Amino acid sequence: MAGAVSNPADTGIRGRNVVSVIIPAYNAQDTIAATLASVLGQTLTCFEVIVVDDGSTDRTSELVEQIARKDGRVRILRQKNAGVAEARNRGISESAGEWIAPLDADDLWTPDYLERKVQHAQKAGDGVGVVYSWSTRIDVEGLSLPGVSAASVRGKVLSTLLCHNFLGNGSCTLIRKSALELVGGYDRRLSPTEDWDLYLRLAERFEFEPVQQFLVKYRQNALSASRNHKAMAEGQAKMLLDMRNRNSRVPAWLCRYSQSNLYIYFARRNRETGDAAAVKYWLRRATEAHGFAWLRPDWWWLRMFGASTGGGRKVGSSPSALPSTVRKSLELQSQLIGSTLLHRLLCLLVRFDPPGPVARP
Repeated sequence: MAGAVSNPADTGIRGRNVVSVIIPAYNAQDTIAATLASVLGQTLTCFEVIVVDDGSTDRTSELVEQIARKDGRVRILRQKNAGVAEARNRGISESAGEWIAPLDADDLWTPDYLERKVQHAQKAGDGVGVVYSWSTRIDVEGLSLPGVSAASVRGKVLSTLLCHNFLGNGSCTLIRKSALELVGGYDRRLSPTEDWDLYLRLAERFEFEPVQQFLVKYRQNALSASRNHKAMAEGQAKMLLDMRNRNSRVPAWLCRYSQSNLYIYFARRNRETGDAAAVKYWLRRATEAHGFAWLRPDWWWLRMFGASTGGGRKVGSSPSALPSTVRKSLELQSQLIGSTLLHRLLCLLVRFDPPGPVARP
């Protein structure tokens, strides 16, 4: 079996598994090979990959085994279907790395993902428990979708993170293993918001540090979005209740504001698929959760779409006078500016103390 090869990017850390990549997989035969290829093609090579097959009924295990026979850094664990949180926790418990890099079985990393993350982690102080990077979105075929996650919030991020999951997904973080062990890992009760919940518990004790580069391609399945949104809303409600039980200083209005933000996000996602009824539904939920929703320009923009468009129309069907490359560049610039302003505003407006001092692992 082939092992890790020597690489200049490993200088100073070669000879041990600094990173354990944890990939939960359930019926992922269509994407797992591409996901593993994006990991095994990393410029940094001293890592292990643990794929946890969560009771798949397709060829997921077979495909992973074929890859593992060619590269000794890959191994597979099998379990009965227990959900993504349990699969991640199983992989973490079997890992040997100082840092944990979670990765969903359909997402992709750029070749320099681990190198840049580890370099950043080594420069960060001992109080940093999470290093995260920016993400773009792709569809089931790997084509680019509108929307980015591009926050630059650092340090004590708890208040901002409660308002809005600025990390955006579960494949963009490098997490100190000792920090994960301290806060207890993923909570299966909160699926599909178990990532956000974990980030909150980490933010109560550790600092966060951003790598301000697009290193993740986060895959979206538009066909399942409406079903997932309701489940996410339920998971978030449980997550916020847990948060207030842990920290009595978290104001109730802030939790309602967090729900309002999430519902507007759902409205934006449904606008992309042309579902005007769903857009109106989530905008109504957003204003019911918190009246500040009416102050957001994107609320009015989405409301205009919901009022003027039928459920069968697809967004983006009208031609644009601008070349596609120019249009995409302008969209990206506006998304980056909007994201930066939003997170800076949240940092200024919302402050409360975590339940205890920032930890030192």
